[in-house]
Amino acid sequence: ILLFSSLRKGGLSGYDDAFYAHYGEQMILSGDWWSLRLNGYHIFEFPPMFPWLEALSMKVFGVTDFAAKFPAALAGLLTIVLTYLVAKELFNGFWPPILSMAILSGTQFFIKYAMHSMTDIPFTFFFVLSIYLYLKGLKEPDHFLLSGVAIGGAILTRSVLGLIPLGIIF
Repeated sequence: ILLFSSLRKGGLSGYDDAFYAHYGEQMILSGDWWSLRLNGYHIFEFPPMFPWLEALSMKVFGVTDFAAKFPAALAGLLTIVLTYLVAKELFNGFWPPILSMAILSGTQFFIKYAMHSMTDIPFTFFFVLSIYLYLKGLKEPDHFLLSGVAIGGAILTRSVLGLIPLGIIF
């Protein structure tokens, strides 16, 4: 409720919000989902994952501020669930997963950025997903490949920073 309740309120509050929403809109208008455009011109500075999520959301909900913020909010919710699952893999007992999920849910900056059209929370989602799948892979090796796919999602969201989970795994 906290993440999704205010997505319709206000506009895109910052430069980054408008910037990424514009990329998604340009993908829909141009029909070209393979390259990023800024005011009709191709740019090559940013990875495409978040603009793809923006464009997909805008395709479903229309080109609105809500649609621009929705992918980050959904990634925030999924990251909270993944935090629970990671803690459940690492610790025995009822309280550690519940407390870890509650702490993340109560973190002001996490909640703030989960309601903005920015790459921070989607990157965090792929980061935590890769760690979770790695932990699952220790028991079921098939999950190692999926962990690599999640690392690929992190790279496609924040470029070189997406390699950080790989460093943690090694």
